[in-house]
Amino acid sequence: MQSSTGEDSIDYFNLQYTTMTRVSPSYKVYHNMWMHNSRWYALLPSDNSSTVDLEEGLSPNIAVLRLPVEDLRVFGENLRVTHIKGNSLLVDFPFQAYHDHLGHWLEIMVPIFSVLYEDDWLNHTQGDSGSIDTVLFPNLSKYYLNSFFKSILAVALAPGTATRSHPEIMDYADLDKVMQMGWIFMDNLVLVSDRYTHPQRKTGFPNPEHGDLWRYDGCDRWISPTFVSGFTNPVHGLEFRDATYIGEDLQAPPAWEAGTPPALPMTITFLQHGTAGEAAIENPEEHGTAGEATIEKPEEVMSMLHEVADEFGMTATTQKLTPQAPFSLHLKTVMSMLHEVADEFGMTATTQKLTPQAPFSLHLDTVMSMLHELADEFGMTATTQKLTPQEPFSSHWSRSYPLHPPHTLLLAPEHDCIHLTSHEPNHSHMQVISMPHELADEFGMTATTQKLTPQAPFSSHLDTVMSMLHELADEFGMTATTQKLTPQAPFSSHLDTVSSTGILVARHSSLLASAVFLPPGAAVMELLPYKWEWHKISMLYYNVTQSIGDIHHWAWRPMTDEYCKYADKQGPRYRDWFPSECHAKECLQVFDKAGLIVDTDALRTLLRSKIPGMLAGKSVEELSEPWPIAV
Repeated sequence: MQSSTGEDSIDYFNLQYTTMTRVSPSYKVYHNMWMHNSRWYALLPSDNSSTVDLEEGLSPNIAVLRLPVEDLRVFGENLRVTHIKGNSLLVDFPFQAYHDHLGHWLEIMVPIFSVLYEDDWLNHTQGDSGSIDTVLFPNLSKYYLNSFFKSILAVALAPGTATRSHPEIMDYADLDKVMQMGWIFMDNLVLVSDRYTHPQRKTGFPNPEHGDLWRYDGCDRWISPTFVSGFTNPVHGLEFRDATYIGEDLQAPPAWEAGTPPALPMTITFLQHGTAGEAAIENPEEHGTAGEATIEKPEEVMSMLHEVADEFGMTATTQKLTPQAPFSLHLKTVMSMLHEVADEFGMTATTQKLTPQAPFSLHLDTVMSMLHELADEFGMTATTQKLTPQEPFSSHWSRSYPLHPPHTLLLAPEHDCIHLTSHEPNHSHMQVISMPHELADEFGMTATTQKLTPQAPFSSHLDTVMSMLHELADEFGMTATTQKLTPQAPFSSHLDTVSSTGILVARHSSLLASAVFLPPGAAVMELLPYKWEWHKISMLYYNVTQSIGDIHHWAWRPMTDEYCKYADKQGPRYRDWFPSECHAKECLQVFDKAGLIVDTDALRTLLRSKIPGMLAGKSVEELSEPWPIAV
């Protein structure tokens, strides 16, 4: 930030009143804007301050106050002022309570990229600066921006920072520190349009169509009925995606022209939230804003995907990531491909990379890899069971000797120690310190992994969906994978997941923000919660992918609550409410947090009707489906 105080920085003799320029519905520019004590001021002539053409709705959470001033020079000279020179971009995060929501971050970054890419905004700024010099976060801390936020921000700002390396970032703490010394004066303040800012400060929900969310969380929120978050030009979307890949040192995906088969990864990815489960439902505050409930019986979905994949000559595998999702874990996706090539030529493919600082789960995966190879060599089965001392004794017993077939290796983590148990007579515990998958293969064993929480039932439902997806993938000869991520995972993990995906299947959640980076010609199969809707917010990710023009996007939504697993006993009382009546936070969260049971037959039918056309290269328009409306 270039800033200074006093007359050497601001020419008070030639100081102008605040004005606003809007030549496009996409953005507006304020000139000579002032800020003090967390309030934003437009200094206007005292004789007509109320009639000056100025939008008082600055951004979702900020209004401009009209301040009549008789003499600007006298006013300014009697203040202690910090001058933020050049062009400042205001980024006002619309939902402060959900500060880590990737989807809301994406919906404000995408329009910013489009506006900065066009360069027209520069023609309506004062001074000789040719870029964005400062980015203001009035309600976010830059120290809490996760990897996804930072990476997307860098890409979104790139077109507007061509003449400088990086703009200065000022968050609310920086602004507050400066305001303690006096006022802030900005030459130009650029604001990109969003769906939450009314030009004349209209807030709240005074009319029935606006709902009554304000009664529960004080959210004085206005929603534009016409603004659609997305790129204003499909070219912007293509450039945004390519720039993101290049920024992560990855090769941009090949372009696709409708009518020709796309060069897609033949992979169906079932994306799940890393904190999914009953714990996330019962304690959403502990799991952040993205701790939404997820899919019930996922093995059924995976089974269906295997069937579809087999139909198209693809191979089915499952990849699981920890909630922390270190980048090295995503390399397992590459290793899966290498294993297939190695098997084809009678070779063995292994990769082991560990440091003492690596998460314990990484070490555990390494041991499991060795056990799988060892089990394969001897015709045994390698399984992983996770138990806690609090689980019922029957759970421990059912996973021990009497109920296990002979020749089973049981990898049982106990705190920081791993033991290998063989359920053959006269075999004792022995500590394992090397590579499980390699040993399993060496001895002809079969490798499976079972992961249980102390509550267990929720994860068993996930297996149902996964099973269906695996069957669908097998049917079309595709690869069905399961990925678990959290919003806090490194951005490279999100990008690796979608870059190797042809069809992304996921429940509506903030993780779908990464769908914008799918390869051209890929598809999203979004699973929507029962009755959950609020001012078409379910279409958030759909609007962004469609604005690019080369990503298919379909959705399935249950129409009865038999597919809804309520998180508590109060949930069923909302089952008969119409979506138009369910505007309050309490009602919305009932369906947002409820478990979603997938109608695998309906999902299988929909995917089977779309995949052949997608692989043949049919256009997004040809394969489009009406968005399922909540009823």
